[in-house]
Amino acid sequence: MITNIFSFLVHPGKGLEEQPNIGGADIPLNGRLFIMLEEIFDRSEYECKTEISFDPTDAGQQQNDCRDEIITLLQQQNIVVARRIAIRLQSVTTRRSGLGLFFLIIGQENNRQKALLSRFPADIGVWAEENLQTLRVEFLERVFMKNAMSYKAALYYGESFSSDFWDGYVVDRQLNTNANYWIKEFLLSDFKTTPAAGTKRLAEALKQAMNSIRNPSAKEEIYAAARLAYNLDGQSTSVDAFCNQYNFSQEARDAILSNIPIDSMRFDQFVFCVEEFQKRLPYRSIELDNGAVMTAQVRDFETCFIKEELPDTEGEYLFKTQGKIINELFRKRKL
Repeated sequence: MITNIFSFLVHPGKGLEEQPNIGGADIPLNGRLFIMLEEIFDRSEYECKTEISFDPTDAGQQQNDCRDEIITLLQQQNIVVARRIAIRLQSVTTRRSGLGLFFLIIGQENNRQKALLSRFPADIGVWAEENLQTLRVEFLERVFMKNAMSYKAALYYGESFSSDFWDGYVVDRQLNTNANYWIKEFLLSDFKTTPAAGTKRLAEALKQAMNSIRNPSAKEEIYAAARLAYNLDGQSTSVDAFCNQYNFSQEARDAILSNIPIDSMRFDQFVFCVEEFQKRLPYRSIELDNGAVMTAQVRDFETCFIKEELPDTEGEYLFKTQGKIINELFRKRKL
């Protein structure tokens, strides 16, 4: 059940010495706007799936300014406190993010306090009103749409103000390019899955899939994605998003996802760490039926070995390489 809804028009204010005035409203709990927002509130636990947690202070204390303001809003439920949160959002909003309509929806559900913070981006549109014999058409500059790719929301719920509300959930369809603005700068939070843990999970899934799958074309898909993954350093992703980004075949995708310990973990967002990825998947090896084994770093394999398919053969290739001999060894087993 919703108890209060507050709304503010948030302008780009990052880097400005004086913040623009923020117009706010206490939204009535009836009417068409309320029905739309009520549906968003009810569906928030299904839409907000990416786990985040509030950061502690620089000194390591379990305190967070943004969390404090959300707790105060839940306790007092007035527009004065809500405006402070809107000002916080405006102070980190860039021109790229643009004008936004910000809603703070407060309610109770199953003995839990619940707060949903959602931002609708501004867009342009055309309004049309039809009469019996005429049509009135107007250009609108401020149309706020939930289904735009830059819609954002953060959900918090719990029973205890002292021990709960440290973790939250977000929906952000631009996590790969715009996570700092909403999650880190506004909410003072970070993904619950650390860059190292998330990257390790992805690398291990790729490694196990490559070792278990037999189809050469599926293997080539996985290798190509692993090689391109070095370009993701510092970007937000998940195992599921990674599979979507590189458009794996069903066979390769299933092989990768089958190596995620818990299925829901494939949706966990994390910041890709290239150092961790290279540590987990440093080399690629190819073994030929003549007994030869070729090994090089994943990102350099194609420059180390030139691969040419031989005509009039069934899957045979000629590999060429060039370099100075720096070491020779006898080994008990293959690399």
